[in-house]
Amino acid sequence: MDSDRELRRQRREKHKEHQTLKEQELKSQKDIEMLDKIKERDSKIREIQRQRDELIKMRMENKTSQHSDVNDANAVRHKQLRRETVGERVQHNCKEMEHERRTELDHDDDVDGAVGLTVGLKTDDYHGNDYESDMDSIDEELSWLTKKIEGHSRCMLILRT
Repeated sequence: MDSDRELRRQRREKHKEHQTLKEQELKSQKDIEMLDKIKERDSKIREIQRQRDELIKMRMENKTSQHSDVNDANAVRHKQLRRETVGERVQHNCKEMEHERRTELDHDDDVDGAVGLTVGLKTDDYHGNDYESDMDSIDEELSWLTKKIEGHSRCMLILRT
């Protein structure tokens, strides 16, 4: 009997030990999962801080420049505004040329008007900024202007006929 009791006691102890080991294993798995979540969160925080630091650095660099446009969206909006104002000037100049043709004051001013637009683009105070130093931006603006002028020239040809 004593041996039966002893065997049962040993089984209970083994079972308790086994349960304790299972609980510890589960707890360690949960701890590992929590650590993984913490690491993931920390990496996200570091990425956000890195981006913030880059923005701060860009802002500090831009404070010394003429414009303090920090992100590309502002630059794109500014470029779009420039295009719109250039487009409005092209339309206005086309209307003036059309008026001159109608009143027959000057029929040979097509080329001079186009040259005046180009000079206006280079000497306009509104455009005296960082974009002038960027040759790609200037080339892009000139190609856009050329397309606009060609479109308005076609319009003028239609009106002339």
